[in-house]
Amino acid sequence: MMKKLIFALAFAATALSACDDDDIIDETIWVSDSNNRHLPAYTEWGYNTFGARVNDGYFISRRYGYSSPCRFTSGNDNMLMEMTGYDDIHYGLKDDRMVGLNIDFKFQHIAQYKELIELNGKSFDLSDNGQVNAVELVFNSWQERGDEDVTCRMTVERGTLTFSKVMLLRIDEEDEEAIVAGTFEIYGTLDNGKKYHITKGRFDFGVNERNLF
Repeated sequence: MMKKLIFALAFAATALSACDDDDIIDETIWVSDSNNRHLPAYTEWGYNTFGARVNDGYFISRRYGYSSPCRFTSGNDNMLMEMTGYDDIHYGLKDDRMVGLNIDFKFQHIAQYKELIELNGKSFDLSDNGQVNAVELVFNSWQERGDEDVTCRMTVERGTLTFSKVMLLRIDEEDEEAIVAGTFEIYGTLDNGKKYHITKGRFDFGVNERNLF
C-alpha cells in the first residue's frame, strides 16, 4: 500500500511539473483500485477520473487523452454535473453504449470555480425531487445513428451523490483549480423499463473556468 501511495504521489508531481498552468485541467492520471482493477482508486488529487459499476459492466473515464471527463454548469438554482466516458459492454437498446451520466441537483448559482468549496462535505438524495432535478444516462448508437447521442431520463428509486472533499489547489501561491472528489450510487429505471444499478461510483476532478460554465 505504501509503495502504491509513493508511486501515485510521484506520478502526480511529475505530471504537474511537466505541464504549464493551461495543461493542468487536461491531465488524466489513472491509478487502479487495489480491490478492482477495472475502477480507478478513490483519490482526492484532481486526477480527472471517475468510475462506477453499472449492472454487469463498468462505466469509466477514458484512461488516456487530454479532454476533461467532467463539466459543471451552474444555473440560477441548480448545478449540472456531466460525466463523459465509455462502458465496456453494450447496455440498453441494440448497439447502444453508455457514454454519459448527468446529475442535475439543486444548488445556488456560483460565478467562479472557487465557490465550489461550498459543496465540500455535502450529500444529495438523488431520489428526492426537493434536492435533485434529474438524473440522466446518455447512450450512443454509432452503427445506426451516426454518432448521435440519446439522453434518457431515469426514475431514481434510491441513490446518493456525496462531495467528500472539495478544496482549492494552489501552485506558486496562486489558485489554479478546485479539486472536486466524491462518491455516488444510483438505483433506478429508464422509460423503456430497463433497470440500472450504478454502484461503487467515485470521481476526482480538477475544475476551473475551462470546465465550469
